[in-house]
Amino acid sequence: MSFNPFYDPSLPKVKEEVAQKFILLIDDEETITITFEKVFANQSYALLDTAKNVVEAKDKLASMFYDFIFLDMRLDGNSYAGMDVL
Repeated sequence: MSFNPFYDPSLPKVKEEVAQKFILLIDDEETITITFEKVFANQSYALLDTAKNVVEAKDKLASMFYDFIFLDMRLDGNSYAGMDVL
């Protein structure tokens, strides 16, 4: 343990609160969506929202601010559909 000149053991410990992050997953593959849902299911710092197509993604993006977006560039088998969301 290293020496910290600013550490005072008499002070109460403060639990650092982490602001929740809003994450949008845009993907049409159910296995990917299920995997992300499992990963973020018990995470108190992140709330996951999903969209399966361009129309649904644009609706969600118009009504909510997201901190992170995971975007499948080949939605519905179209190699340019992901670019439509951007």
